[in-house]
Amino acid sequence: MRTNAYVTLAAWLALGQVQAQGGFNRRYDPFGQHAQQFAWSVELRPDGNLICFGVTPWSDSLYYSAVVCAIELDPQGDVLSEHRVEIPTYISYPGWSNTSDRLPDGSFIVGGNTRDTASVPRATLFRFDSIGAITSLVQFDTARFGRQAKQAPDGGVLLCGDTNDGVQSDAFLIKTDSAGTLQWFRDYGTPTLQEGAISVDRAPSGGFFVGGEKDASPGIDQPWLFRVDSIGNMLWQHVYGPAVGNSPNAHLRTLADSNCVFASSFPTDAIGNYLMCMVKVDTAGTTLWEKTYGVSSAYQSFFSVIEESHSGDLVACGQSYQ
Repeated sequence: MRTNAYVTLAAWLALGQVQAQGGFNRRYDPFGQHAQQFAWSVELRPDGNLICFGVTPWSDSLYYSAVVCAIELDPQGDVLSEHRVEIPTYISYPGWSNTSDRLPDGSFIVGGNTRDTASVPRATLFRFDSIGAITSLVQFDTARFGRQAKQAPDGGVLLCGDTNDGVQSDAFLIKTDSAGTLQWFRDYGTPTLQEGAISVDRAPSGGFFVGGEKDASPGIDQPWLFRVDSIGNMLWQHVYGPAVGNSPNAHLRTLADSNCVFASSFPTDAIGNYLMCMVKVDTAGTTLWEKTYGVSSAYQSFFSVIEESHSGDLVACGQSYQ
């Protein structure tokens, strides 16, 4: 079956970032490979052009692999350039939805991971120039999966993700300086339970909000938020929604009022049916409001949420099998 690239691009671009130019709904096939490819993040440049980060096949002479790629688009959706991370004998992946961030100098960071021919995963921080060409990458400890990277207030970078040694999974945060040099890392978890971090954003007073999922008991998990200070010390943690099945992650965003909102879905039973949801919490993690949307359906969830700067409205996107 032929699957054109960037099947999720329309959802990302429907976030309103290009509405001033009339918007578009397009599919792309980077490098003309006619293969299954996915987009994971979109960044808007000040000139109105867009950089879309995703994953695409690439085969070197020794190893067939999937690698991180970037497409530069103009405001009408026409392709200006295509780029991919070509490291012989390495697979590379973006981490998850909204995995990237634009830096003040116009370059971009992407949180993700790499694997060598022994299939050893390493959390990885990718850096791209203003048109999406790779400029550097930094690999960190093994058995870690990077999920999302965001710029820290001091100009450094915070990378979140999850550890996985095949038995136990914990959330982690890695903090680097602006050059990618490791400053600190922290693991967050409970013995015998599974946790992971999928999203991170700045919180007031220099700390960070972190979103993911956490086991309530083995095999039963819930959306999970926690807050850390500027050096990674946990200040609080909370889980949300019913503990009746496997819940998707909390995909969070810090709002203009310094509070936090996350998009996800809540299970309605233990066999894979869900209601789309958004939850707003204050700076201590206390729920301010909780909303569900649509009707219960199999394996549906929001994967990202943004706040419109001119109105304060929230826009979420994800997937549904209705």
